[in-house]
This record gives sequence, C-alpha cells and structure tokens, in this order.
Amino acid sequence: MMDWLSEINVLTLVTRGRFDEASPAHMRVLAAGVAGAEMALFRASSQMAFDEERDTDVQRVRAFLRTVDGDGNSDI
Repeated sequence: MMDWLSEINVLTLVTRGRFDEASPAHMRVLAAGVAGAEMALFRASSQMAFDEERDTDVQRVRAFLRTVDGDGNSDI
C-alpha cells in the first residue's frame, strides 16, 4: 500500500484513535505519503471514532469538508 500513496490526488483526512492498534508513527507515514493530507487524532477511541466519539468525529469531518466545499453544508 505504501508504494502507491503518492498517487492519491484528492484531499485526504487520515484519522486515528488514541487507542488504535496502528501506531502514531505508522499513521504519520500514511499522512505524509499523501500530498496535502491532514491527520486527526481522536483521544477517547480506538479504530472507530465515528462510533465511539460520534460528535467529535462529525465535527472534525465537517471541518475537513469545509476546506473542500467552503460552506460546510454536507449531509453527514
């Protein structure tokens, strides 16, 4: 997977929960491999922030989408 990260050419949000099995270093490598990618850390979850920290996750994803859409009027 790592060898094709540089081919991704869309805005990308890499998310990681504090208790995720993937190491912070690994997630930083993923984010660094995609040009312009952002990384978000969720402090009270593992791999499923969308379930474990729903409000925080939705806020962060909406903030990210505003960088694409500008008005944040997404239907998520």
